[in-house]
Amino acid sequence: MAAEFRKDSDIIFERFIAGLDDSINNGERLKDADRDLQYSLHLQNQRIKRHGLTASFNYSTRGNLSGGLNLGDKWRDGHYINSVEVRSCGQKEEFFKDGKKLFKYKERSKIHQTLTSVTSPEDVADDEYICPDCGTPTKIKNLIDGCPSCGNKFKMSELYPKISDYHIEPDFSYTYGEMFGKTILPAMGITTGVFLLLGIILSVLLALLGVLGVVGAKVTGDSSTMNNAMSILGNSVSMFLFSGIMAIFSGAVQGWIIGTIIVLIRFAILSSKKLSAVPYLGTVRQFEEFMKKISPEFSYFFFAGKVMSMVKMMLLSDDPTELPFYNGKGINPAYKNVIEVASRGVVGLVDIKTEGDYVFCTSDVFLTNTYYMNGKVSRVDETVRVVMKKNVNKPVKMRFQITGIHCPNCGASFDATKNKTCPYCGGTYKIEDEDWSIEFLDRKS
Repeated sequence: MAAEFRKDSDIIFERFIAGLDDSINNGERLKDADRDLQYSLHLQNQRIKRHGLTASFNYSTRGNLSGGLNLGDKWRDGHYINSVEVRSCGQKEEFFKDGKKLFKYKERSKIHQTLTSVTSPEDVADDEYICPDCGTPTKIKNLIDGCPSCGNKFKMSELYPKISDYHIEPDFSYTYGEMFGKTILPAMGITTGVFLLLGIILSVLLALLGVLGVVGAKVTGDSSTMNNAMSILGNSVSMFLFSGIMAIFSGAVQGWIIGTIIVLIRFAILSSKKLSAVPYLGTVRQFEEFMKKISPEFSYFFFAGKVMSMVKMMLLSDDPTELPFYNGKGINPAYKNVIEVASRGVVGLVDIKTEGDYVFCTSDVFLTNTYYMNGKVSRVDETVRVVMKKNVNKPVKMRFQITGIHCPNCGASFDATKNKTCPYCGGTYKIEDEDWSIEFLDRKS
């Protein structure tokens, strides 16, 4: 049985995976996640509780990448470095209502985690940070000396690095044990058993025919009938031995073929979910080249992760219009029934254009959403179309967080998930002048 990831591991990626269950299901603070990611997990916890559900999210080690693989994708600004690491895992999710299990999902998966670290502690001393204990916005150097509000002191290692984003998607790969031990070998055993059973049935029928012949020969006293009956009995024994040998060899071969076909079919079904990305492949480079003219440190992977993170918050928020990065009028009310948002690993660029100081990017985000409706839990593959906006005159900020907005009017920092305007001066702000905002979101028809 595969081992579960450990909360006490020295590896931040493993601690993060191990802590997801308690964070989503029980609302515990996941210390290895940054504040925005903690807020996203909080939204999911509240959504699950609001529907009167409980959940279980368990991830176990599996595959050749269970120890992690750094994808080599790094993007940075003057102070921060972001990198992506992927792990293969066994994923099991369960949802309950009043103690009754409503849904179980078990799959081979890959978890992508974005790690944010600093170039050097001295470079970020004057940067804003939200106190991990009391939530007060202040400067990092103040937290090291002692938070002005709660007095608690923190080491830099407690502040960075942090997991700033993650998503889980299906894993198409098989280990040798999964392919042979769990699919091909059982198929070989079943086909061998079927061939052997057929051989036994035919041998028994032939033996019964021989016994009836012997009985008939004794009644009639016909010696030729007796000889034929004895011959049939002998043939039934030979057939039993022959069928056993053929079952072992032919059944094993047929089972190998059937098991391989099952693996290929399963791979094709899972891979078909990626085919939706094909029409977008040529646009990714075009988009990245366009954005690099505005901000040289821009990365499509960084952008895709941000889109996924923002979309997830919107689908799990009871009132998306209260989110500081959303400028639309509302979203499809069916999304109030979403209890889990999972990426299918694709954010496809549809269109990009500029109007004045702003760039507008239209993207298709491919998701597998879990819904709770009419007392039932179900998973649905769907595509969400998103229109995003950003000021082209402002560089991309690697550490922009909605939980730590820097007021452009008075300079104070505050949590924009709790305040739409600055609580110190009452000033308003535009997220799109600092980072990406979402102008529109709906299901793609």
